[in-house]
Amino acid sequence: MAALVDHEGSARSRVVAAAQALFLERGVHATSLQMIADSIGVTKAAVYFQFRSKREIVLAVIAPAVARIADVVANAESEESALRRFDVAVGGLVDVVIEQGRVASLLRRDTEVAEMVEGDPEFRGLMARLDELLVGLEPAPDARVALALAGGGLMAVGSDPSWTRVEAATLRSVLSEAVHRILAPYRPPGDS
Repeated sequence: MAALVDHEGSARSRVVAAAQALFLERGVHATSLQMIADSIGVTKAAVYFQFRSKREIVLAVIAPAVARIADVVANAESEESALRRFDVAVGGLVDVVIEQGRVASLLRRDTEVAEMVEGDPEFRGLMARLDELLVGLEPAPDARVALALAGGGLMAVGSDPSWTRVEAATLRSVLSEAVHRILAPYRPPGDS
């Protein structure tokens, strides 16, 4: 999944910002290219000049969240102990929710986006690496359920704009503690 390099205020940035707002409000399927064009006062052809397809726009909208998740995975994998890898992964995911929550929630909440990224081998590999950090290489069904519960809870918080009124440190503490409790049975032993 290639990241799109952009400059603030560029035509591409304007399209991405408009699309993001519409995707979050209406969903990807219910948002047309014409709606995106109308929201920034350009023609549909001008949008096509920047992006060849709606799929490309979706990928540009979610690219920062996916890149941030990739950073979390890389940082966690660089730790020496399994326990530190687990803790860094949990902390990083909580930070992704705080920083990119609404967009990150599109990865699971919007079926069109979920199908798109699940079809991407690079994204599937990234998520497999993350899952391994949190519940091991071959998790039992109960571990998979716990992981889905923790991830779903994080995405629910991330998708709710009312949480932006909660102080980041408080939100980070509560989310981290909740995820640690849910995944505690699968947390590697050792000292952090």
